[in-house]
Amino acid sequence: MTAHTLASTAARGLAAVAVALSLGGCVQWGAWTPDQSVDPAAVAPSQAVQLELGQPRAGELVCAEGFCQQWYRLDVPRTGVLRVEAQVSATDVPAARIVLHDGVGNVLARAHNRDGGALVIERPVKAGVAPILVQCGKGRLPYTLVARLEE
Repeated sequence: MTAHTLASTAARGLAAVAVALSLGGCVQWGAWTPDQSVDPAAVAPSQAVQLELGQPRAGELVCAEGFCQQWYRLDVPRTGVLRVEAQVSATDVPAARIVLHDGVGNVLARAHNRDGGALVIERPVKAGVAPILVQCGKGRLPYTLVARLEE
């Protein structure tokens, strides 16, 4: 057996041992964590409408089937308690919700209209981008969205 053949055989043997160990559960992989170096200012949902603190913004979703949605982008200037409210101006409305995300796509809070009335989220937040999603099922959802930041 030549040195080259011996080295090649040894390499195949080590590869086989590595595969066997990983299949047997002996190899531990670390948990995946999201890249924290993402610039939150660069993470803006497509078709997002700018929402300003304290300024109500009227919107309407008319959904023929499935779920329809509209993204909003709120720039939070400082740490505080963010209150987001969607007042619905119709009586016969479809299933709806608002969802608050952080600047890298994680869900921070949700509110559903199961009980009727306004959809309200209150959540402590840090300064940065706060994407807000308004969703509804089949039907017409006229609403007014307003966000306030409290100390």
